[in-house]
Amino acid sequence: FLLTGSEASILERDEWVEEEVALVREIVAAGYPLLGSCWGHQLLAFSLVGEKAVSRCTQPEIGWLKINLTRASSLLGEEDFYTFTIHFDEVVSLDDRFEILASTSACPIQAFQLRGQPVWGIQFHPEIDIEEARQLLQRMIDRGGPSVELFRKVLTSVPRDSGRIQTIVNNFLAAAPQKPH
Repeated sequence: FLLTGSEASILERDEWVEEEVALVREIVAAGYPLLGSCWGHQLLAFSLVGEKAVSRCTQPEIGWLKINLTRASSLLGEEDFYTFTIHFDEVVSLDDRFEILASTSACPIQAFQLRGQPVWGIQFHPEIDIEEARQLLQRMIDRGGPSVELFRKVLTSVPRDSGRIQTIVNNFLAAAPQKPH
């Protein structure tokens, strides 16, 4: 199962979010492979740890950032990499059932795994390549709002993308045992 990003905030307790929380708990309890990206990463932590797991970012991360691996993993590999990230909420607290796999200076929990299970969360967006990121940033600028100057600054910065998406997808498929029907 894949949980993707969203413009919604996990902290806004809409009814549909509660339905997603219940679904995530069922998937994990059944032992199915699960990968959450950005909002999906936050939803996963929120569903399994509770409300205290997610908070608004003190410093939103937007741009092409270096993801620092805190340990090698079957999902992310062994080397740090660059990828696009954009988020205003973040996972801030996990319990001892989780292992933190990656961080940045502004976001200490960029990636995690539920120990012993094929369940991972990643805050960053390896699925968004450079051109898609530029288009996304331009759409955000066109909308206006309080972060327009930050989006403009990122849009004019030099992009860095290690192209890690294929590795992550391949590793997820290889490391996640298929549940028998």
